[in-house]
Amino acid sequence: MCSNLSKFQKKTSRAAFNEWNNTANKRKVINKWLQNENQPITQTTPLSILHYNIRYFYSNQSELLDIISRFNPMIISLNELGTYVSEKAIKQHLFSYNIFTSRGTNSHGGVVLAIDKKFNVIQLDINELNIIAVQLIYNNQTYLIVSTYSPPQEPLPLQIMSFFIKNFKHIIIVGDLNAKHENWGCTSTNQKGRDLANWLDSTNMLEIQNQGMKTSLRSNTTIDLILTTSNLSISQCQTLPYNCSDHLPILFSLNEVLVHNGTFSITKTYWEIYKILLVTFQPYIQQEYESNFSNNPTGWFQLFQKFLVAVKRRATNLHTAKQQRPTITPSIRAMIKHKHYLQNKYRHSKSEEDRVRLRSWSKLVQHELKSLTQTKWMKFINQVASPNPKKFWQSVKCLNKNKSCTFSAINEDNQIYKTSEEILNILYNQFSKRFTAPTLNPNNTLDTLTTALWSKLSNGDQNDIELVCINSDLNFNINDLRSIIKTLKSTNSSSFDEITNNIVKNIPECYYSIIISAYNSLFRNASWDVSWKQARTICLNKVTDPAPTTNQLRPISLLPTFSKLYEKLFLLKFNKWLQSNNILPNQQSGSRSHLGTLTRVNHIIEQLNQSLNHNTFAVVVYVDFLQAFDRLWHQGLVAKLHNLHCPLAYLFWIINYFKDRTITIDYQGSLSKQVCVSRGAPQGSCFGPVAYIVNHYDLPMIFNNPQDIHLYVDDLAIIYSPSIYLKFSKQVIEIQSRINYDLLKLEEYAEANKQPININKTNFVIYHRTVQVPKIQLTYQNQPIVRQNSFKYLGFHIDSKLSFNIMINNQLVKLRKSYSILKYIHCAFPTFFELKMKFFQTYTWPHLYMLASIYCLFSNTSKNRINSFYRRCQRLIYCSYRISNDTLHDTLKIPTLTDKFQRCLQKRLKNIQSHEEELVNCYLLYKKVINDLSVHYKIKPFIPSLPIGRPNKRIIKLTEMDNTTYFDKLCNFTWAA
Repeated sequence: MCSNLSKFQKKTSRAAFNEWNNTANKRKVINKWLQNENQPITQTTPLSILHYNIRYFYSNQSELLDIISRFNPMIISLNELGTYVSEKAIKQHLFSYNIFTSRGTNSHGGVVLAIDKKFNVIQLDINELNIIAVQLIYNNQTYLIVSTYSPPQEPLPLQIMSFFIKNFKHIIIVGDLNAKHENWGCTSTNQKGRDLANWLDSTNMLEIQNQGMKTSLRSNTTIDLILTTSNLSISQCQTLPYNCSDHLPILFSLNEVLVHNGTFSITKTYWEIYKILLVTFQPYIQQEYESNFSNNPTGWFQLFQKFLVAVKRRATNLHTAKQQRPTITPSIRAMIKHKHYLQNKYRHSKSEEDRVRLRSWSKLVQHELKSLTQTKWMKFINQVASPNPKKFWQSVKCLNKNKSCTFSAINEDNQIYKTSEEILNILYNQFSKRFTAPTLNPNNTLDTLTTALWSKLSNGDQNDIELVCINSDLNFNINDLRSIIKTLKSTNSSSFDEITNNIVKNIPECYYSIIISAYNSLFRNASWDVSWKQARTICLNKVTDPAPTTNQLRPISLLPTFSKLYEKLFLLKFNKWLQSNNILPNQQSGSRSHLGTLTRVNHIIEQLNQSLNHNTFAVVVYVDFLQAFDRLWHQGLVAKLHNLHCPLAYLFWIINYFKDRTITIDYQGSLSKQVCVSRGAPQGSCFGPVAYIVNHYDLPMIFNNPQDIHLYVDDLAIIYSPSIYLKFSKQVIEIQSRINYDLLKLEEYAEANKQPININKTNFVIYHRTVQVPKIQLTYQNQPIVRQNSFKYLGFHIDSKLSFNIMINNQLVKLRKSYSILKYIHCAFPTFFELKMKFFQTYTWPHLYMLASIYCLFSNTSKNRINSFYRRCQRLIYCSYRISNDTLHDTLKIPTLTDKFQRCLQKRLKNIQSHEEELVNCYLLYKKVINDLSVHYKIKPFIPSLPIGRPNKRIIKLTEMDNTTYFDKLCNFTWAA
């Protein structure tokens, strides 16, 4: 069993076996291993800040990189860039910093402020040249970091600096102010120096920290100044021996801000050791269950969870690594040092020979720096090209990673809350309001009956509940557990129990019989462990602002893994009951097998095409429910299930699932008070989405035409087609009244089910083929609904003309990003076919596949754009640059985009045939209507039975025109030869 382990792993396994076998009380061993946190002592260092008047950025960038490599400053202030330097060019050199730039008032001015990405900063909008100010929030304190450059002939920015000292307590201002005064060690005084000295005396808030420090190489003066408030102290303030510019760099440390010293810990879990230890210790767990916990499954799960965490920690080792690596090599550092020597020599001699040597050597340094950058890129590409799949995904993920921003403050009601305590209080109040039970009307019969049913079932006798559950089908076997564990994703996130999916997936199968027996014991009582109903909630920032509002945060609830397995087992029986009783309507997709986003999108497009064939317009109302999952009414769900004759065992389980749920907000390791969840489904739960769609199973039936309703979990779309028998003016009036009438019904439904509508995100689109858009006014609760020209529905941009140009343009933006990375890989490994094809299939093809089902509706121009991009990718992959399109596909046998789309759509049509009868019926019904009209209006034996008078022109036109619909085009395209 240990034959494949390394020496270190064998040593670790033996030590664990000895610890286990040499102690009679196994719980002491478990507790000892639980105390093994594998966390090193974190070392801190003061925040280091570099200020450098670089004079010419492009000429002196190598010196700047050398300074960064040697001293690792966390904040960099640069003045006088020499010329305009784009922010992109600066980011290419300072890629581990957040860059903030400001243009100068003269040709050689400009200011750059670079903040290490480990910090959360907020830039102040001051709209001034030659000055940048950012708020740095760290350890519940706000520090204002300001970098400024004041040209000799311009006044000092004293007005802005006065604004700073009025609004901030901790201020650091650095910059070349060109202000000379005897107070800070200059040999002479100028007007700017007198102005600054008078301002400092009048405000009495800032102090100059580098008095008497020579910062200019042209004169014995101190014109690069460091100003801080009196409550801040600095240390190690020094100039650095770099004379490439006419100013010396200044490096200092801020004592009040202590940060990590550039090292971080990496935990590595040896899963083979973990499995071996579990197999060895299995008899102990078996004995504990049979002896002490056969009638107490909740207590056994608590012991088992601690046991798994303890074994995982024992099989985990800690490594410490440096967070920052040298930016440049020692050889380049030596070349830069020699350049300093040549530069100093030329400044003294001014000879032509020394100038030529300095220029040649400077070009050589820049060439070596570019070569180093290229070498690092090639090394990174080598990792991408590694045959190890894990290396490939880790490396490519870095290239294709979306930018994210953590938040360090919350902006609520135009007030910024910065401390952990304030942030947690704001979030606690926000979630407490969100999860408060809905207000019930005692005079409402539905509310009264619903409350009475919930009270009756939740307070039922435990013996009766146990009798009902024992006689139910809530009994599972090992195969059920095995299939569910296989569906878990390999993630390392966990709730307060510290059980991750990886821990569960690596449990040996010899434990399955014990686990499933414990679960069946829980189902016999419909009971839930209280700890399983405590969710750890973290908030993710949806915007790039480090100080978002609470509405710009996405809460993620991390639930105990064993509770999710408990839910998945229940869903095996619950979904079977839903399907056998045909509870869920065909209009509902999402959280159902074989019914996904394409089900709804294809059906909507088909109905729109049918409507526009015989009308000039159609209307789709897109309804957004306010905080849909968080507003789920528990009592209402149970009442609906009871009316559907749901088994009582299921109802008892669902009631105990919702009762006494809590969440605790985790913000950077600080925890809030527990929030009681009296409504809503837990985010991240397995049962929550199913509970939501079941709760709204009756929503389509409140409308006059349920077949025109499209539900995808909480996304509602309603299609309205005007009557073919009415004139255009009357069509507009008729459809407006019909929609507003349905909206009144929707308002009644929303009020009865305690599920409000978000009117701000509810829109409607008029799909038309006329020059002038019909004027329709829709209202909900006396508020107007905004009309849009396009709407993004389930990832598809459906514009009012059904041209899909917006959709194509958005997809091409994503495709070009992946194509640029594909070009990088191709330049490094032009003949590495497997690598390029793997990247194309993973990051490029999914964006193309989204267009497959609507490709048949594109214009020839749009098709050519997509095909052209696809051929460019194929030419890169197969290294076939200058061959014709026919040669590319016919001779090299590279499949065309049409061929690939057709193969994918054949599977799609099979799914429609097997599982989407609603779309097929919609298509067949339309064809039947057209056929019936043709029979009655064109075949002579039927004409005498028609009413006297001239037939409607629109009906005659409908019988004579080509009535090809979207589904016709889809089938023709898919099965075309």
